[in-house]
Amino acid sequence: MVGDSEKLVHFYDWKTFLAQLFIPLKNISKCQHFLIDSGKLGWVFCKTSEKSTVETHFLLKSADLLPSMSSLPNPARIKGPGLSIPRQWYLYEVIGQFFKSDLSRRGTCPKPK
Repeated sequence: MVGDSEKLVHFYDWKTFLAQLFIPLKNISKCQHFLIDSGKLGWVFCKTSEKSTVETHFLLKSADLLPSMSSLPNPARIKGPGLSIPRQWYLYEVIGQFFKSDLSRRGTCPKPK
């Protein structure tokens, strides 16, 4: 949050965490429509376009066991990649001029160090 160093955005290693339970969905970036039904645990239905046929995939690694999320350890927190120095300067010099409040500008696009 702007001006509040206590409310930072945290990043988590969801890929490793979810890999304990699920098989990755191949070509997920080609799918545009997804349906998940609470009555059909582990199944995902997807389509590559509105008019394409529905593809059905079972993603649970073990059909017999779906542990409670509260019984699993939390995903590991990871350090976000941050912005490159050229991108920081761009935000500071080009975008920063549009802020009415100096506090907002410093919180959103501070001068690079």
